Amino acid sequence: RSHPAFGPKSRETRQKMTCTGFLSQPDFWKEEGDAPILKFNANDWLQNHTAEAIARSQKWPGMVGVDPSRVDYCTKPLSSEGARIFRADANRTFRSEPNRLICIKLLSFSQQKFGDYQQSLGYVAGLLLLFFDPPTVFKMLTVLNDSPKYLP
Repeated sequence: RSHPAFGPKSRETRQKMTCTGFLSQPDFWKEEGDAPILKFNANDWLQNHTAEAIARSQKWPGMVGVDPSRVDYCTKPLSSEGARIFRADANRTFRSEPNRLICIKLLSFSQQKFGDYQQSLGYVAGLLLLFFDPPTVFKMLTVLNDSPKYLP
């Protein structure tokens, strides 16, 4: 089942999972190399080990019981820019405006679904967006937010 915010199901056949997140963008390092989300990227580890990081990240959806999403999603920004806090958190996470807008949209939908928002959700969402498309991140955030297994 797809989430209406991200569009109808894609007709693509299931393929071996690959990086569908921001790291797959051709100009990612040029646009986001100094992004705040990478502040603790000691000694440029992620740049030098991108393939290894992607391979490790591919296990994460299965670890939380989520299949990768297979929906097309709309990258158009929300009609209103969204709440000030989503913009502030996106600015504290990414440098490029297109990535910020995707982050804002994801955080807005997450807040609507969960009925609450905490800044830590923005950080977790930002980290997951490096490796996964927004619909998959949304599914993972939903499990992390709702499952008693992940609640303190």
